[in-house]
Amino acid sequence: MAERTDGPEEFAGYLLVDIEGSVGKAERRPKSMRIAERRYRDLITDVVARHGGIVRDFAGDGVFVTLPADRALVCALAIQQGVQARSWKKVDGLIVRVAVHCGRADPTGEIDRVLANRVARILHCAWGGQILVSAAAVSACAPPDDAEFCDFGHHRFKGVEEPLRLFGLTHPTLARKDFPPPRSNAGYGAWLPPQALPIFGRAADIEALAALLSDGGGLITIVGGPGAGKSRLALELGASASDRRAVYFVSLENIKSGDAVLAAIATALSYPFHGAATPQRQLFDYLRDKRFLILLDNADGVVGEVGFLSRLGGPGVHFLATSREPLGVEGEVTTVLGGLNCGGPDGDVRQSPAFLLFTQSVHALGEKYELDDGECRIFSEICAEVSGAPLALHLIAHWTPVLSLSEILARLRTGLGFLHKLGGAPLQRGIERAVFGSWDLLDARQKQALAALSVFEGGWDLAAAEALGVPADMSAVLEAKRLIEKRGKRRVLHPFIREHAGERLRAAFIELAPHLQERHSDYFLEIVRQAMGSSETELQRGLLDRVDQELANVRAAWLFAVRTKPSAARGSLEALFYTLVLRAHLGECSALLSATTSDHPALAAHIQAVRASCEVQLGAYAMAEALAVRAMTAIGDDPVILAHCRHTLGNVAHARADFEQARSHYEVAFELRAACGDAMGSYYSAISLAFLNLHHDRRDAARAWVKRSFEFCHQAGQFGVAVMAYTCAGDIAVQDGSATLADENYRRALDVEQALNHPHLRAPLLVKLGAIETERGCAERARAHYEAALDVAASVGDRRVAVNALLGLAALLEEGDAAGARGLVLRALDQARSLAPPQICAVLARLARLYIACDDKGRAAKVIGLMRWPMFVALAPEESALAESLAPDAPVPPQAKTVDAAIQEILTDEQFGAPLLP
Repeated sequence: MAERTDGPEEFAGYLLVDIEGSVGKAERRPKSMRIAERRYRDLITDVVARHGGIVRDFAGDGVFVTLPADRALVCALAIQQGVQARSWKKVDGLIVRVAVHCGRADPTGEIDRVLANRVARILHCAWGGQILVSAAAVSACAPPDDAEFCDFGHHRFKGVEEPLRLFGLTHPTLARKDFPPPRSNAGYGAWLPPQALPIFGRAADIEALAALLSDGGGLITIVGGPGAGKSRLALELGASASDRRAVYFVSLENIKSGDAVLAAIATALSYPFHGAATPQRQLFDYLRDKRFLILLDNADGVVGEVGFLSRLGGPGVHFLATSREPLGVEGEVTTVLGGLNCGGPDGDVRQSPAFLLFTQSVHALGEKYELDDGECRIFSEICAEVSGAPLALHLIAHWTPVLSLSEILARLRTGLGFLHKLGGAPLQRGIERAVFGSWDLLDARQKQALAALSVFEGGWDLAAAEALGVPADMSAVLEAKRLIEKRGKRRVLHPFIREHAGERLRAAFIELAPHLQERHSDYFLEIVRQAMGSSETELQRGLLDRVDQELANVRAAWLFAVRTKPSAARGSLEALFYTLVLRAHLGECSALLSATTSDHPALAAHIQAVRASCEVQLGAYAMAEALAVRAMTAIGDDPVILAHCRHTLGNVAHARADFEQARSHYEVAFELRAACGDAMGSYYSAISLAFLNLHHDRRDAARAWVKRSFEFCHQAGQFGVAVMAYTCAGDIAVQDGSATLADENYRRALDVEQALNHPHLRAPLLVKLGAIETERGCAERARAHYEAALDVAASVGDRRVAVNALLGLAALLEEGDAAGARGLVLRALDQARSLAPPQICAVLARLARLYIACDDKGRAAKVIGLMRWPMFVALAPEESALAESLAPDAPVPPQAKTVDAAIQEILTDEQFGAPLLP
């Protein structure tokens, strides 16, 4: 946080509030909503007045306020508390979001438009129920009593040169306290695990690695033994780089394959795999023009499995890995990290990094610690025994209340070990002795608790620990002993401590281990089932957020159930699938099911059927079809399995433009699902039939299926999936020529998407809204929608939407700025080169029209000739017919060229122009 340099009286607070998800014109809203909005405005006006503020503007649902800086955060909290305390049942609940920013006050009391713009940007990426605060406001504004801040890092905003650092303000009185990272379109410093303690003795390493990270892209691996501080160093580098580039943290603990690494990276980036291209290709296309730092923590399990990293990033992408050995990737740069130095300036042990870290941990116990000259020698020997490993020093610092330094040294020199004779590198021997010694100092309950916590994957919260029988006070004891680490509201075990605690669980608590694993599995699969069983949007969003955070534990819970409780696994599979689909984790779901095997015939077939549903959404049509046929052959009479298979086969036929076969499969899937009471599955089959009929201009049938899909959506209580129904209703309205009705449906779809955070559905909706505003002649609104769609498409890597948004922007410029329109279409062509031929050909057609309009016949002929390739003629007949009408004599380029090479030639020619020859 920035230091406060002036008194609060010199600053003004800027506060902006709005209702989450309420859009559209006020006069078209129900009367109950208009009454609720008046109550909401009166409430805010009253709270603001009590805190000495002024309501400057009501714009739609937004309320803009200025007030003294020292009251801004208290006022923001009071607003959320006031909204929470009132009943909003008549409008099915009302949720607001609040943004706070501040800057120097204008002596005249005038509004600073720059500050007002900043607070509006901050509000845009806040979640419902959240108070999102700038670093400037955290620094200059007095915090409410008992408030806490969650640091979300730096974020870039369109039109804002410097990134803004954002914090979430939470308070015990608020109903919702945990939120995902801000939903800015271009995160510029993704959430990193917070580090409460400073780092010691790594200045030279930080300087050297920072220099490597400032030059080009590639893979850098920090190599070192367990407990050497590799992760801590990587996080320090990530935090320092987050004001210049987006930083993402990816835990690879217990990950063993390259495919799982790709899935983990995609999950951290919130990137949804889609289309037929391989995951590697999709991530390459997404990353090639990004400026990212991706931290791959604990990569020991994938040594030799991640050669693709050398090809994955572009020139602005760095991978920073931590591992006990090099990863074996071409071009990898390694730096070896040893223990901390015990010799300070002039040989003074008391000023050494090792002793400073040691005393920091001792002071955390409330103890004072000083060394006499004799103890300095003993501490040096202790440091040598553990090879200066930071984790070991942290651990043995917590022995000081019961052991003297001499006793600690003697204990380390006994070579403590309860499982095997210690061997290996000196640093590893030192950390093992520290872990074993810390274990021996625990009482029986503490040992059992630590062993139980080793069951968790990727960390846990206090509620999960209590579900396994570890109460909060016991967690606090182990945290005080540095055996578990607190990261925000979560706790984690260092991998080395977790490894040895797990060994003790299997050795000393052999009867307890399966019971704990079963409770762990039941607990996390129940969260998944609750997420799909909740009919309250706000509650479901919180549960989906938790599933997002607990993906590693959910994965482990599922795999344990498959091995030991096939019936429980089957009972959770549908909920697991739909939960991951709602958050666009199709790649994660596919990877998980691909790694799942079962000897139970019904479960194995069910897994194949659900995996087929994943693969078809990812564009792997041949694989999806094969999996569906295989599952149907294995289990021919199970309606749930058959419905998945039939729906997948309908998707495949739909993609192949086989209307009758697709309709037949969808209808059978719908009948099977409706007969067995599967409301969620029935919804998906119904909405698929709606889109299918609409695409073949059967609007009445499409309308009927949309109505049925809404019925099943309400029956299932799953309003999150309604985004597809609203979208289809909007598409029908467009074909009916009703822009107003289309606009209303698309905006409702956006309400649902924003409530549940499904950004790759948001981007195409913004394009559709842009098209409506274009038809209405509202160029500025259309441009705003298209530009927002471009930002979202870039953040999720959706090139299809980016192409459509660029074409929409080009259409706005065609009449008055043909050159500008051509530049946008060329950008679209560059984006389209990895897409399907019909989409490429549609861009080429637009470019050809522009060249002809500009009387650039040479370039037009080149583009039209490319459109006449057989592959485009077969798959894009309308565009090919256009090419024939525009230039029937245009030559066809040589077939030896690839499409990509031909497009590059067009782009290069446009950029540099043809040479002028005599």
